[in-house]
Amino acid sequence: LHPSGTGKRPSAQTPARPPAPSSPTFRMAKRGVAGGEPIPLSRFGALVAQLESVVASARQKPPDALLCFDLLSELSSALDEAPKDTIQLWQRKCEDALQSLLVFGACRPVRRLASSAMGRIIQKGDAISVYSRASTLQGWLVDVKRADPMACAGVQRNA
Repeated sequence: LHPSGTGKRPSAQTPARPPAPSSPTFRMAKRGVAGGEPIPLSRFGALVAQLESVVASARQKPPDALLCFDLLSELSSALDEAPKDTIQLWQRKCEDALQSLLVFGACRPVRRLASSAMGRIIQKGDAISVYSRASTLQGWLVDVKRADPMACAGVQRNA
């Protein structure tokens, strides 16, 4: 029997293909902001989900710089191709993940790409979020500066 339980074997001439972006199996189960329809999983959305996964694992160990660099490079190119409505659907999650990546202390090239992506997302998506992000980052910088001004500047002390 075939694993699908149909008793049929897959044809050797028709290889299995991933579902098309318009198919129902390609959509996520999560609901949109209004709680209505599911959010479509675009290339940009898939990259945001990967970024969220990297950030979630960064709580245990520092994120891999090369992985982050590659992922942010892909995210940057996806930003060029994604329509505004797709960016707006994923904007909040992407901004949260990018901000967390910055807070967890990524290396300089990753910080630069993350900052660039944050600016481009705000530019192409919903611009009103720039005020809340700037306020949050300013508060974080003030807290870090109070704790250790050299750490905020990116300088490490050898003790």
